[in-house]
Amino acid sequence: MLGGVFGKALGVVGRSASAIGRILEAATPSSQAAMQPGAQQPREPSAREKQANTEDVQRRLQKFENTRMQSKRDDSLLHAADTSGRAALDAMSALRDAPGASILNRIQDAAANNRGGMSAVIEGMKAGGRFEGLREELKAAISENNTFGAAYDRAADALRQYGKHRGAVVSALGSHPNASNWTDHFKKLDAAVGEAASSIPRHEGDGSMLEHLGEKAREIVEKVLEKIKAVFHRDPEARPSPSPGP
Repeated sequence: MLGGVFGKALGVVGRSASAIGRILEAATPSSQAAMQPGAQQPREPSAREKQANTEDVQRRLQKFENTRMQSKRDDSLLHAADTSGRAALDAMSALRDAPGASILNRIQDAAANNRGGMSAVIEGMKAGGRFEGLREELKAAISENNTFGAAYDRAADALRQYGKHRGAVVSALGSHPNASNWTDHFKKLDAAVGEAASSIPRHEGDGSMLEHLGEKAREIVEKVLEKIKAVFHRDPEARPSPSPGP
């Protein structure tokens, strides 16, 4: 009697286990089903696709490298222009302090007592002009005083260098992540260089030392001067703010 009961119980359990097994088997893809012709199989990329993927990765890497290197080049150009601008200010300051620089003071006095200011005096220093005598004095000071002449040449060379570097950073300012700060910085530097250079005549008698900047940089500096002259007057010896950080 007891054995019969256990037998029936085991039979029920066995049937339940068998049913569960069939359900799990039906829900699990068999290896045979996976091998059937209609089953989805991973497709091996073609040689052309592999090449296209490789070229895409290479283009991305090259673009990243170009962007990184361009950023470094832009930083180098900006700092070089900042350095040469400050060097130009130093050179013009040294020129004003050099022995024989009294001629520059006389030119400054003439500008202060002339309604047209420095631009009118420099214009009048051309041959046949009202201030031609000042041009002759300047030429004599440069040729006869070696110290003053050397200081004048250094100032001219420094302005040429700044003109070269300043013109080169125009494109860099447009794409630099810190462009706003750099642009503001160069406006101040251009103003300081421009005011100092515009108050020193060229000994050739055809304009001020602004001419040494070259056409592109001179136009940039002159535009800055035109904007600020209507607002306030800057001391020619004023120094620009520290250059922006990286």
